[in-house]
Amino acid sequence: MKRRDAINLLYKIYNACQDVTINSIKIEETEKTKDTYDQDFFLVINSSVSPTSKSILRNMAADHGLFLSEKNNRTIISNHKNL
Repeated sequence: MKRRDAINLLYKIYNACQDVTINSIKIEETEKTKDTYDQDFFLVINSSVSPTSKSILRNMAADHGLFLSEKNNRTIISNHKNL
């Protein structure tokens, strides 16, 4: 997803999920390119997520055409199925 979309989704998640703090969620880029507009970004939550919040995250991801995955105790939201 583009950076602006990632930022907007970050704030939606922060406002909707009580157990996701602003310090536990961040935006990362998939690969570095010279042009910022061509970069692809994803969201990473580095804390445990309650079942309620996980359901909210899954629905938000689906609403935006994104995927929710878990890897190494991290919850990842991206437009790639296996990131």
